[in-house]
Amino acid sequence: MSPGDKIGVDLAGAVDGSTLSITESPDPKKANLVLTFKQEKGMMLFTIQNRTKYWLAYEAGIKTPRRDGLYKTSVMPVGPGLSSFESWPYPIDQLALKNFTFSEKLKGKPASK
Repeated sequence: MSPGDKIGVDLAGAVDGSTLSITESPDPKKANLVLTFKQEKGMMLFTIQNRTKYWLAYEAGIKTPRRDGLYKTSVMPVGPGLSSFESWPYPIDQLALKNFTFSEKLKGKPASK
């Protein structure tokens, strides 16, 4: 994705942590995932809206003006029916997303007492 992009996509596949297939939706209003990447007040802002009933995990890489290639960046899983916002305080030329997976529950360490 490049700054200014807003894309609707549809994801399909098993809810078992395996990689999902992804296709661009002709109508973002009906897509099960809406991705927006923009520059706002000197920050780069990525929004991912998950319209599915599953937890969504993915990986992301960024390309900045002063470095060659894509560099992995941390992102948070997105809950069912929720949106997530990621931001960076420096310019980003490109945001690449991959390895989208669904799960019934949020995976990770159990909460400590």
